[in-house]
Formats: sequence, structure tokens, C-alpha cells
Amino acid sequence: MRWRTQGLGGPEDVRPDSGYFSAAESVLQFGMKTFTTAISGMTCNGCVKAVQKAIGSVSGATADDVTIGSATVSFDEWLTSEAAVTAAIRKAGFLTPELAG
Repeated sequence: MRWRTQGLGGPEDVRPDSGYFSAAESVLQFGMKTFTTAISGMTCNGCVKAVQKAIGSVSGATADDVTIGSATVSFDEWLTSEAAVTAAIRKAGFLTPELAG
């Protein structure tokens, strides 16, 4: 894989068949992970907002879907981890399962 970091005028400059990828594309393609976790202690929409805020406080993490009892999160594995996101949720006062390993 070759990296092309200068002279990118738009999407047409970085084609899958060109062998070049921009730094932004590498993050989107290779650095993003998604996980869903159970969350105990949520009873209302205020809890949902608190969990969304906790996830949003982690650099590189985005709350894709938060409902009472669970959250689906996308995160950039180069900036953060699943453990950091679940730690933020626990710090906000909710319970998440312990991570294996």
C-alpha cells in the first residue's frame, strides 16, 4: 500500500485501483471499530443522555445508538479503546460488563 498525502484534489484522486490512500481514508477504513455493550442502571431518557455524553467525552468515540440497557459505539482504535469507552460509562454511574482478556 502506498500513501499519498499531498496534491489530493478530491475523491477522484484516490481511487481503490490507484494504490494510493489518503490519511483520512486509512482511519475510516482501518482504524474504526464498533461494539455493543449492555448497560445496567439506566431507567429513563436522562440516563440515555448521560451515557451519550459519557461516550462523547472520549476522544475518538461516537455513540451510534444508545437505548435503555445498551449502547452501540464506534471508535477509532488509534485514539482510544473499548476499555476507555466502558470506563467512561462506568464513571458516569452505570454498570457495564467487564472486558475479557
